[in-house]
Amino acid sequence: SAEFMLKRDATKHLAFSPIQTALAREVLEEHGRVQSLATVVLIDEAGAHDKVTAVFRSMMHLGLPYTLIGRMGLVIPSAFLNPMYDLLGRNLSTVSRYWPFVHEIEKYRCRMLGL
Repeated sequence: SAEFMLKRDATKHLAFSPIQTALAREVLEEHGRVQSLATVVLIDEAGAHDKVTAVFRSMMHLGLPYTLIGRMGLVIPSAFLNPMYDLLGRNLSTVSRYWPFVHEIEKYRCRMLGL
């Protein structure tokens, strides 16, 4: 989640924008992406990335052990991992029943763009 990433991003390299905002729509169009609530999109110096590639590339900014996990994850073909990402996304409400989340996203409002 955005909160998970922001909490661990000690260098404050990452910023997020809800996909429904005008800013997100504009940036996605600039990079030839379609607005979709079903995935995460990362825009970095190498371009636009979605699903597991976006997650693993984001992890590169979180410090150890996440940097290593991100590097290892990028070695695995996304064609193999993206279906698992989609499956988790479709079943997130079931997963969250067993793994309760405490949200403190307001603490990171200054790093949420387009609000």
